[in-house]
Amino acid sequence: MNTRTEKRIKVAVVFGSEPDFDEWAFKYFILQLNKLQSLYEFSFPLIKQLPFTGTEDNNDRLFETFSNIKPDIIVSDNRTGYDYFIVIVSFPLRQNLFCDFKDNVAIITAAAWDKYFAPPSVFEYLLQTVIASLLFMYPEIDLSAHDETYGCVFDYTRSKNDIRVGLGLGYICDDCKEIITKTVGNDIFQEIADIISLKWIGNINTYDTVAYTLKRYYRFDIDRDSGFHKTYWEKAKEMFIEKGISTLIGMILGALGALFTKK
Repeated sequence: MNTRTEKRIKVAVVFGSEPDFDEWAFKYFILQLNKLQSLYEFSFPLIKQLPFTGTEDNNDRLFETFSNIKPDIIVSDNRTGYDYFIVIVSFPLRQNLFCDFKDNVAIITAAAWDKYFAPPSVFEYLLQTVIASLLFMYPEIDLSAHDETYGCVFDYTRSKNDIRVGLGLGYICDDCKEIITKTVGNDIFQEIADIISLKWIGNINTYDTVAYTLKRYYRFDIDRDSGFHKTYWEKAKEMFIEKGISTLIGMILGALGALFTKK
């Protein structure tokens, strides 16, 4: 049965702690979803303060804290409120989980992605985890993570490295497809499947694609960068790659010239 209505489900995306990646590039990336599908409408509400200090490790306490302070920290003119909240944190979750959810709140961690799992980028990982969490929380969709590793976005990744398999495949297994389709219909399922595939991102050499814009305006190469803030060495290496060896020689000669001038 297709229970879709014309009114889209409102999803608030909130940073639960200080993000260690470019939040503006991430907002641009996630808000593409408003153009790509018709089930959810995503937004980043203005918040007065970060919900967490960055040291919490008790998942139940995280949900309780967010529930208690949510009315006070979120500044919104959304009269109808939000149906779901996606809270992104930079510290680990207990039980070594990538995400956890309760009622209409999902908490997703970006901790250690750059060190152990990238590539793919943290943006791609967060996007697929956001979609999976929302569908897990959808009341009429009776989804549960499966132990078998199909490369499906709904795999339960006992080995956390397995999530890279699903990200690379952009796949929803037949059983999960059947469950989702029965509830929201084939058209909505196809929108979700297209998002999971990540093909809509395009590439950095094609004008007016998401990848091109991320590179041009945010200095983020989704094919090469992790998405996290770059170290000084990474920035320097990127500059030399883009500007070529002549820039490096010019900088060295300039530094030597300044040194001899001082003498």
